[in-house]
Amino acid sequence: MKNNFKFKLFNLLVLTVISFSCNDPEPEFPVEQVFIKNPSFKLDGKYDVTKFEATKPVDLDMDGIFSSDILNEANKWKDSNEYFVHFFTERDDHDTTLYVPKLFVYAPLVSITVDEKANYLSTRYGLAGLLARFYYTEKDNRIALKGGDSNRYGRILDAKVVNEGLIVIQLAQYYYTSSGWEELKINATYKKRN
Repeated sequence: MKNNFKFKLFNLLVLTVISFSCNDPEPEFPVEQVFIKNPSFKLDGKYDVTKFEATKPVDLDMDGIFSSDILNEANKWKDSNEYFVHFFTERDDHDTTLYVPKLFVYAPLVSITVDEKANYLSTRYGLAGLLARFYYTEKDNRIALKGGDSNRYGRILDAKVVNEGLIVIQLAQYYYTSSGWEELKINATYKKRN
């Protein structure tokens, strides 16, 4: 009797799985799927930053002037070529027909210097890397993020194709401002390199 119940339960589970997998069409954006076949390579390449703006004005360099322009506040526009986005499509190591499209954002990194009594001394800015997987369809020019990696510097929230060669990415990053540590939402615009 016990074995018969297990057999019936097993059959019920198998039939349930089969019925769900047969009836549900493949989603337009397989956002949970890590590997995909036949990806579009249209977005692949490097994109230079043209705007890097917070959704509210902040004072990063402690000069008393608030601005939404993060690279200006970090005194980094002269180094703006370092803060680019790289879209690339990697082939899976185990199955050469599968790919993983990724985007990697290089953004200013906050480094705070304090003395032995934890008194604030200075703020320096370097380079942080934020990574996300994505899925792109050429027919409607849409990007769906497939899970951005969060790290202590922030995360990628959204990405949109504006037109041929122009992309807007929304980030959340942590910065030390004149008001203390803040998480800022940033809208960054990028133009594809020639």
